[in-house]
Amino acid sequence: MKFTIRHLSGSRAGQEQVLDGPVIRLGRDPSSQVAFDPVTDDRVSTNHAQLLLMGDGQVMLSDLGSRNGTFLGEQAVKGMVPLMSGAVVCLGGEGGPQVSVTFSADTAAVPAVAPAAPAPPPAKSGGGKTCLLCGVLALVLVGCPGAVAGLYLLTRGDGSEPVAVDVPPPDVPPPADGVAAVDPPKPAEPEQAPAPAEPVDRRTAWGKLGVGSVFEQRSKTDMKVGEQSMTTESVITYTVKAVGEDEVTVEMKTALPSMPDFPPTANDVQFPARVKEGEAGEQPEVLEEKKTDVTVPAGTFPCTYRKTRAKVGDAETTTELWYDEAEALPYKVTVVNAQMSSVTELTRREPK
Repeated sequence: MKFTIRHLSGSRAGQEQVLDGPVIRLGRDPSSQVAFDPVTDDRVSTNHAQLLLMGDGQVMLSDLGSRNGTFLGEQAVKGMVPLMSGAVVCLGGEGGPQVSVTFSADTAAVPAVAPAAPAPPPAKSGGGKTCLLCGVLALVLVGCPGAVAGLYLLTRGDGSEPVAVDVPPPDVPPPADGVAAVDPPKPAEPEQAPAPAEPVDRRTAWGKLGVGSVFEQRSKTDMKVGEQSMTTESVITYTVKAVGEDEVTVEMKTALPSMPDFPPTANDVQFPARVKEGEAGEQPEVLEEKKTDVTVPAGTFPCTYRKTRAKVGDAETTTELWYDEAEALPYKVTVVNAQMSSVTELTRREPK
C-alpha cells in the first residue's frame, strides 16, 4: 500500500511524501519515516504517532504516548483508531503541524472514521516567535518667521535612518532691526531600538557528514491496546546521497524482519543541514542526566545518558536516551508507556 503524506502546516508545509507501508512512524526522531524539525516543530514528540496497515487492509492510527497528543479534527486519539483515506491528522494539538494522509490499495477496507477538515494553523505555543511591526513616523519641523529654511525629518517605514528633505522657507521680510534670524534648533533624531539578536546558525551533525556515510538502526516495538497486541521489528539503513547548504538528502531503506511478506522499501528524505540555536521549544521533565558509556551492536561509545518523563492527562511516557550531540543518530533509545515499549539501537556506523 502507498501512503501519501501532505504537510499542511509546520516546518515542512507544502511538502509531500509517498511512502510504503505497512508501518509509518511520525515524530522528531530522524529515523521516523515522517520526520519533523526538532526545533521548529517543538510540539511533536520524538516518537509521536504511527500508521499501521492491518491484515484486512484497514489502516490504524495510534498515538505513541506523545506529550501533546494526536488529534483527528478536535478528537484526541486514544489507543488505535481506524483511519480513512484523506483524513487530516494534527500532531501536538494547538500549534502543532497538520498532515493529510491518503492511501490506496487493490483491496482496502473502508474504515468508519470520516476525514477531518483541515483547520488553519493556530498560533504556535512553543519555540521562537516573530513579531512584524509596520508603521511610518513623521517628524515635521516648521520654520519660524525669518528662518532660512525649514527641514522635514521623515522616518522610513522600514525603520532605517531618517531622511532629510529640504523645504523652501516662507516669504517673510527680514526683521526691521537688521538682526539676522536665528534658525530654530533641530530636534534630536529618534533613537533606533536595537535589533533583536538573531539565532546563531550552525551545522547539524547530518550537515557535517560526507556523501556515502552509512548508518543503521534496529528497532523492536511491543504494543498492546485492549485485547490487541503485536510486536514489530524494523531495520532502517541511512545512506547520505547529497549534502547541501541547508538540506541533506538521505536514502532511508526500511526492512521489516517481523513481516517477511513485505519487501524492503527505500525513500529519500531531507534532514536539515543547519539549525538555529536559542529556539528550543517545550521540553519534557528530566529525571536523570549523566556522562556514561553505552554498548550497542555498532560498538561501545562515550555518551550522555538522559532519562525524561512526559505526561499528557493520565498518560505518562518515559524515554531513555544515550546520545552524543556530534552524532547524527542516537546510540540507543527506549520509550515506555502504558500502551507500548520500544527499543532502538545503532547497529552500523560508517561516517565519511
